[in-house]
Amino acid sequence: MHNTRLLLAAIAAAMISATPVLAQTASSPKWFVPKTAAAPSGTAAPAQGRQAAAPAAQTTQIGLPPLPNLPQIPQGTSPPAAVIGVLDVEGVVRSSTAYVAVQNEMRAREAKLQADAQAAQSVYADMKQKLLDQQKTLTANELSQRNAAISERIANDEATFKARDQRIQDAGNYSVDQIQEVLQRIVQQVAQSHNMNIVLYQTAVVLGDPGFNISAQVAQELNQVLPTVLVPPDGVDVAAFARAHQARAGK
Repeated sequence: MHNTRLLLAAIAAAMISATPVLAQTASSPKWFVPKTAAAPSGTAAPAQGRQAAAPAAQTTQIGLPPLPNLPQIPQGTSPPAAVIGVLDVEGVVRSSTAYVAVQNEMRAREAKLQADAQAAQSVYADMKQKLLDQQKTLTANELSQRNAAISERIANDEATFKARDQRIQDAGNYSVDQIQEVLQRIVQQVAQSHNMNIVLYQTAVVLGDPGFNISAQVAQELNQVLPTVLVPPDGVDVAAFARAHQARAGK
């Protein structure tokens, strides 16, 4: 499935924003770094080559209004001791039986769409060749009309193929969203069962004891709780399918 990486990235991004126990790593913002104070007078500044270091910047920029006085902040309580877990999100998703089934189904649909598009190209080529062979026997008006008919056929088929491709993507996203929702809850439960209050992505950990890694347990729970997901049939409108399923479930 050509959008596998995008789906994995979507899962990771959604878990960052929706799961309290997960800590942001690579996507963390650049923090503001205060300007350093000027060196004491008489202290030589290091030189680079023949050019001396630039003088320290002023702490107040020209044109800014006076800065407010900062109030004293009362002493707060210390945060709890960190109990850290490590999670390989991509590994967990790839070991999901539900995700593998969705991936295989979407690949099959994409392969069928590609085959149909290639077959259509062959049809267009035959139509154009036949028209080329008949052009000496056709009037200018007839030739123009048949050319227009071929162009209209190609445009209509192109729109149909694009709509089919979009429905494949929508079906894949609908199916993977189900995995994402359950995965978020399982990560929370597994972390809480170990009294973990911080869970880091494995890609952010340079060195760590394997005992911190909860990926295997999360994957096992995910396959037990959600071995399969609801996949919309090929070619249906996913939004309408989802509404109909919600209506049936609400009865």
